[in-house]
Amino acid sequence: QAGSHWDWFVGARRSTDRFNRIGYVANGLFPLSSMGSSAAIEATSYFTKAGLSYKLDGNHFINAQFGYQSFAPQPNQVLLHPQYNDAMREPVENEQAQNAELSWVYRNPALSSKVSFFYGNAYNISAMESFYGDIADAWVNHVVSGMAHQQLGWEWSGSWGMGGGWDLEWAACSYRILYSGSPMGKLYADNTEKLLSTESIVTRGYRVGGTPQQAVKLGIQYRRSEEHTSELQSRQYLVCRL
Repeated sequence: QAGSHWDWFVGARRSTDRFNRIGYVANGLFPLSSMGSSAAIEATSYFTKAGLSYKLDGNHFINAQFGYQSFAPQPNQVLLHPQYNDAMREPVENEQAQNAELSWVYRNPALSSKVSFFYGNAYNISAMESFYGDIADAWVNHVVSGMAHQQLGWEWSGSWGMGGGWDLEWAACSYRILYSGSPMGKLYADNTEKLLSTESIVTRGYRVGGTPQQAVKLGIQYRRSEEHTSELQSRQYLVCRL
């Protein structure tokens, strides 16, 4: 929808995911639940997004966007040990995420720049990992449910056509991703359906490791013609690990 200074949009999507396990061989550990088709898991996912833009003049814009999305669980997040039988964890819930972004955009034929502030919240996140448990003296499956992440940060990017075929590009961002939920962990024996232990996991306020949370990029590009392009870039990442 367009107006003199205001533009807006709304979008939505709905989808259904369905899966089940089919075992072709009965094994001695689980003769009654290893062969055949398991009960089907069916989940409905939703995605909605809305945005509002205000045109200050021909070069300056202010944009706001909001979104909500739910993700159907994947088989490797539900089936405890699919190589043996059709046992599933409980409860089975959709992962959900909300996000919002406010940005300022400037454009002219030679210079473009964008500054954004964003917020995101994801919850009902689940994960499962298999490893050898020393106490159980057997392979175990550790199922964690109820995890949540919270993200807050800013980003600045832009490009400048300096003339003579030379372009300067840059980008910088800084954000925090923190655990914000109160997840629960369950430990299952891999070769039985026995629940070995249940625990409350304290993660609130800790940073999510293994991902850059600050990054800087600077690039210079020279175009002699459409067929000949030279480019030099420098990137710097700061990674926070736990």
